[in-house]
Amino acid sequence: MDIVDAGGSFGKDYGEGKGVDNFTFGTTSPVYDMLARMKCEMPHTIRVPFQKDSLRMTDTDREVIARLCVREPSMSDRVVIIHGTDTMLETAKAISGMWLAHGLTITRTIVLTGAGRPASMRITDADLQFGYAFGVAKLLPPGIYIAMNGEHHLWSECQKCDDGVFRKIAA
Repeated sequence: MDIVDAGGSFGKDYGEGKGVDNFTFGTTSPVYDMLARMKCEMPHTIRVPFQKDSLRMTDTDREVIARLCVREPSMSDRVVIIHGTDTMLETAKAISGMWLAHGLTITRTIVLTGAGRPASMRITDADLQFGYAFGVAKLLPPGIYIAMNGEHHLWSECQKCDDGVFRKIAA
């Protein structure tokens, strides 16, 4: 299993004072602690290409993630991406686009997840989101998925609703 930590709320540390923009990212990924709490014995690699709020991610940032998922030969066939929820679908689209641009069939199971509250907070959903994404990444067939709140969907079949929940697009 490969875990790509690109930031989002998972690793945010909020400073003192006013403003939601007053945050930094920790020096290490919170995924290390989560895996320890899970007592994870499955071989895994954690890659941290950068840590950003997803609203600050650029097309270049998304290309970095897509290249890891599509072109990096050392990546396993199961990948969990830690990502901010605001633009998670844009990154999934970039990954899918790179597979298609190279005329390739998707051969990896890629699961994107995020959190509403940082892992460093006492009340957080980060452990739930990560644990669920990790589990479904082991079980789902190749494809690109969003896993949030105990639900998973193909990235192209869901949307983030106004209440922050990812739901299947009505047919």
